[in-house]
Amino acid sequence: MKKSITRRVFFSVVGVFLLVMTLQWIMQNTIVEDIYYLRTASRMDRQVEYLTSLLSQPFTVKDIQDVTQDLWADQDTSLLVLNKRGEIMNPAYLDTFNHASLQDASGHPFRILLYGLVDESGHFRPNFKAIQRGDAVLAHGVLIPGTNVLIPTDLSVNGAPLPQVDSQLFPGALVATGQALTLEGTVNDLQLTIRDRDLSSYQPERLLVEVFQLLVDRTNRQEDYNNILEDGGYTFVEEVSALELQVRVQEVQQGDLTHTLYLMTTHRPVAEAFTILNGYYLYIFAFQLALVVLIVFALSRYITRPVINLTQVATDIAQQNFTQRGHVETGDELESLSESLNAISDNLSTAIDHLEESNRDLAQEAIRREAEESRMRNMFQALSHEFKTPLGIMSGFVEVLRDGLGDKEPAYYYGAIEEEIDNLDSLVRSTLALSRMESGVDQVHLEAIDLEPYVASVLGKFANMAREKSIGLSHDLPQVSVAMDPLKMDQVLKNLIHNGIIYSPPGSQVTLWASLSSSQETPRTITIHITNTGVSIPHDQVDHIWDRFYRLDPSRNRASGGSGLGLTIVKHILDQHGSTYGVVSRDNEVVFSFTLPLV
Repeated sequence: MKKSITRRVFFSVVGVFLLVMTLQWIMQNTIVEDIYYLRTASRMDRQVEYLTSLLSQPFTVKDIQDVTQDLWADQDTSLLVLNKRGEIMNPAYLDTFNHASLQDASGHPFRILLYGLVDESGHFRPNFKAIQRGDAVLAHGVLIPGTNVLIPTDLSVNGAPLPQVDSQLFPGALVATGQALTLEGTVNDLQLTIRDRDLSSYQPERLLVEVFQLLVDRTNRQEDYNNILEDGGYTFVEEVSALELQVRVQEVQQGDLTHTLYLMTTHRPVAEAFTILNGYYLYIFAFQLALVVLIVFALSRYITRPVINLTQVATDIAQQNFTQRGHVETGDELESLSESLNAISDNLSTAIDHLEESNRDLAQEAIRREAEESRMRNMFQALSHEFKTPLGIMSGFVEVLRDGLGDKEPAYYYGAIEEEIDNLDSLVRSTLALSRMESGVDQVHLEAIDLEPYVASVLGKFANMAREKSIGLSHDLPQVSVAMDPLKMDQVLKNLIHNGIIYSPPGSQVTLWASLSSSQETPRTITIHITNTGVSIPHDQVDHIWDRFYRLDPSRNRASGGSGLGLTIVKHILDQHGSTYGVVSRDNEVVFSFTLPLV
């Protein structure tokens, strides 16, 4: 059996190799060249169809510029579009030409084609002096219609004429078309193209020559030009490179306007390449055949490799490594064993992955529950501490009223008890609101809000409070719209304004103002600042003011502050808005700041 399998593998591989090589040789000498030309023609047909559709509709110069660049970059196809007056509609076509950019004395920019003055590596040819930035250039020539590009027939650089600037470098078809001009200016840039696509790199220049030659023919030989339009183009062999070039010409109507598109592509010398290759084909075939025979003969000696592979897979499974697979396709018991080992490996791997995933989920759930329990313990501890003072006050006043020991009217004690009940109610409500935020139940609902009237209405609610304490209250905000939750942002502003009034001494000032961000990273945000004067926060306490139940007054006197949850709620609301916030404390001044996105 082993000898039969080895012999079968050997002759099968060699036979397939001989078949493939024979088919390749037949195709190279029969249909490959035809396929290449058919594909090129089909590709140009699709390009003409697409461009006809584009130009028959209203289009912008940018549309045709983009198509021009894409065709050259992706398909080695050059495209020129002319209107009825012979003006170029896609002047960016000339951007890749060798040219010098100049500016005349009036500040008008124009360009001069350097055409044959520059070699394939992007350097000036030895016969010509290199033109540099800052040089003064005087050029006589013709302007390409529809562009600011001049085809020079005479060039002078810094007063010295360049030699051999004649029709050999600037073909007569170009010079014969366009407006004759004399331009003078200073060179401010140079475009010297490196020709890295063999001789086809000059295809754009060649199309320009062909197009303007066609314009001359249209004037002198209208019938020949009409025949070209009827045929849709023509093919010719370029005399210098001997490359075959295909030109497509198509007129497109857009209402009363007529546009003519010209496409050019280069046919690669496929037939010549195959002819050269066929001369060496026998040697290549003999070498490849000998190489294949040696490789197949060597591989046949390793027919026992399936057993080694299966042994390695079994060893890896025993070591809980399930990445190795059995790759045996012999059609016998070894292949069945390989499939069984793979199935065992897959099942064990899946079971262990599920077990590990379950363990990770349980661990994450345990961590989440522990964090939630810790949060609740901390909250209950803090609440119990906060409840002690008001409950103690109420208990004491109840005893006074019950025993009749008070030195004031009962209404005073009832009022004090009622005030403490209100404080407890506010504390419970704040705690519940904070708990909903921390658990993610209470979400923000963003709306587009006009900032200045919104803030003015909030400030109006504190006018009497500020007046009673002789504190100035003002704002200076731009007329902009921001994205925010108006109900939650009302809590933020009320808390910060209330704190500013409570903690500031009489005669001080509480001001709301804003600054627009100029950073490129956050160009659409506004920063709102709330400044109160006459007071400051000790530097060692600034980082703690956002903590739950933290208050600056260690006595925790209700007259000088609330429950200590206000800024914690503010922090969570600002976090829900994705805001950047902070506080700066200076001598006799505290500034709270937070950002909101502009609409």
